[in-house]
Amino acid sequence: MANYVLIDGYLDTVRSRARSRDISDILSELEDHLYSTVEALVGEGMDPGLAERQTLERFGDLDDMADSFASQSRGGPVVPTRYTKRSGTLAVAGGVVWIIYVGLWWAAGVSPPWGRVEWEAFNTASGVLYTAGAGSLLAATAMTFVAVMALNRRHGDLGRPGQIGLFFCGAAVIGAFAAWIFVGWGLLLMVGTVLTAVPILQRGIAPRLPTLAFGTALAAGGITSMVFRAIEGTFALGWVGLWGRDWIPGLTGITVAAVILSFGLIGLGTWLRSEVPVDADIAEQSLTA
Repeated sequence: MANYVLIDGYLDTVRSRARSRDISDILSELEDHLYSTVEALVGEGMDPGLAERQTLERFGDLDDMADSFASQSRGGPVVPTRYTKRSGTLAVAGGVVWIIYVGLWWAAGVSPPWGRVEWEAFNTASGVLYTAGAGSLLAATAMTFVAVMALNRRHGDLGRPGQIGLFFCGAAVIGAFAAWIFVGWGLLLMVGTVLTAVPILQRGIAPRLPTLAFGTALAAGGITSMVFRAIEGTFALGWVGLWGRDWIPGLTGITVAAVILSFGLIGLGTWLRSEVPVDADIAEQSLTA
């Protein structure tokens, strides 16, 4: 195997910064893939130096790779893969579905029987809209969960906060089956997205503004809902009840959360989709190990 100075320097730097961890197996796989990629490009007639640079560009910034190995108890290469690229498309779709979800619920709120959606009224306009809204909630939450998994993989592992965040987002998918329990799935998703966004921001790899939106959306929605309830109680606006309760404060909060979360998902998904994946089974295996 030829000696490539840039590749060797890249691996030496990663190894030195992660000296407190035993990553020999991962580095061995990484080395094999880097060399094989360079040699494939050289075999196609590319200059060796240019082949090295293009290979390393596909693997991402050296500091990101090294810091990931040095700071995490476990992890894989900090690189885009075919999985993260495909998941980016799903994240963008999830952002769109969140908007559809709140649109259906607002439509249900103003459809006969006007502000009330009852189990026995599924043959009414609001009942049909409620059913569609419940389905869109489940789909949007599931897509958000997939996006969280992709963000974990793209960063090589987000550590303990990322793992806990992934658990809460998965629990939110289960909670979404009971779509009428707004507080339940909302709290689960809020904790999950916050715990995911914090280490992403610390890494500084993903775009910051969509990451901030992703992490703060549910909290912003909850605050909005509480403010609207305080206003309703103070001024007795007489908003129409849903199951005997005011529906505008809660649904307004959900709308704010969904819009901000949609912005975050579309932004992060677009970023994931824009990256050139590392086409290697080795990288995929390292990320899922």
